[in-house]
Amino acid sequence: MIYPTVSVIVPTKDRPDLLLRALESIAAQDYTGSIEAIVVDDGSAVVQDWVLETGLELDVRLVRHEVSRDLAGARNAGLREARGTYVGYLDDDDVWLPHHARTLVAALEASPARAAYSIAERWSQERRGTEWVTVDAAVEHDRATIDMPLLLVTNLTPVNTVLHERSLIDTIGGFDETLTVLEDWDMWIRMRDATDFVHVPEVTCAYTTRPTGNMTQQRSQSFWPTQSRIYGRYADIAHRYPGLVDLQRRTLEQLLAQFPQQRQHELRTAAARQLAAPASDRTLYEASEDQPDPIHFAVSLVLPVRADLATTLAALTSIVDGTGERGYEVVVVEDGADEDTRTLLGSLEGDVRIVHHETVRGLGASYLTGVEHASAAQVVLLDPAVIVQPGWLTPLMDALPIHDAPADVASATSRTRTAALIGNRVLLSEALTMATDMSDLDDLLEAIVVDGDHRAMFVPASRADVGAPPARSSHAA
Repeated sequence: MIYPTVSVIVPTKDRPDLLLRALESIAAQDYTGSIEAIVVDDGSAVVQDWVLETGLELDVRLVRHEVSRDLAGARNAGLREARGTYVGYLDDDDVWLPHHARTLVAALEASPARAAYSIAERWSQERRGTEWVTVDAAVEHDRATIDMPLLLVTNLTPVNTVLHERSLIDTIGGFDETLTVLEDWDMWIRMRDATDFVHVPEVTCAYTTRPTGNMTQQRSQSFWPTQSRIYGRYADIAHRYPGLVDLQRRTLEQLLAQFPQQRQHELRTAAARQLAAPASDRTLYEASEDQPDPIHFAVSLVLPVRADLATTLAALTSIVDGTGERGYEVVVVEDGADEDTRTLLGSLEGDVRIVHHETVRGLGASYLTGVEHASAAQVVLLDPAVIVQPGWLTPLMDALPIHDAPADVASATSRTRTAALIGNRVLLSEALTMATDMSDLDDLLEAIVVDGDHRAMFVPASRADVGAPPARSSHAA
């Protein structure tokens, strides 16, 4: 019998004692087939090249990052090097028990599923003298199935429990390098959308917690904004399951309520800064120095900003929470905002274009400015105080005459565009032939029903050349 090779990806940074323990646990596997350990030194102060001379009976390869690329980037570097039929993951502070590889490979070989997961113990450790001693062991994640609805609410299994076909990565892509936390959860959602997971109801691995913090603990400050972002990213899938979007919303609010008011404000601000930036589009086979191809957006969301910080933050947060990966950019037109709001706008990240009016010019002029700076063929005009609901963009875009993305941005500005005006009560779609005060829109529109909660209006007319007054434009970092 030929046993498939298993590749184990081990990201590490400045923890040689823990790394050695992790490698020893891989070397102690009772699996008959070959195992390769790919150690990704993610910016350690001292190069961890000693791993090539441990004396362990283990095939070890070392990948070195001069500058840290976080766990997602480190794991992707390991995936690029992986030669095995199956791939598993082991953070440097975790261990595989001796039967881990054998048990999960057997489950995959006997199942049509392309991914498997087991049970992990949490080992709580305390320092006693010069040594760390395990004082408690408990199972915290033991799900008999990984169902998509529940997976869309919370992560269901630690990264070191999973073994999957290497070829799956060619289908779903690698870890999203724009996520500094919860990158494994994001991966599992995409993986579960492509295959079932087979469950191995045994404890086969362990992760360590210490008062000084493990890898997950050190990154926990970013959890809430990233969870909010992931909910928005997969809103289209969540809407397949009745009541799930409401459950996600309640989950976020319950988690947020655990923090003091000031911290809640900071977390909402952090979520708005991410502004649903697109997933990393770097493939596993491109060097990190390579520049990605230009991004072509399916739709530009134009948001005039005229009011105070709270109103703007609420609008941006709703966009983060409610807009899935439909390929969009946000064009924010600042038209007389206060200093706090300007500071927020200056800190936004992701696919955000900030356009400033030198003087207050009004809502109609702000929309026209936003349209002139939009790069997509479809433009959605948002009310400054808008609160969009999760999944809002999909039914609207499905009702509009969507064109393919242009071959380049220049051609987008010369094409016929469609637009939608989004207010708090109705959705309006019209052909950018508008008065700057937008007072006569109702005379231009025909109604189309999108769903039971909204009206959409559309007139099939070409975009007229409308000259917007000069504005200075800048891109957020």
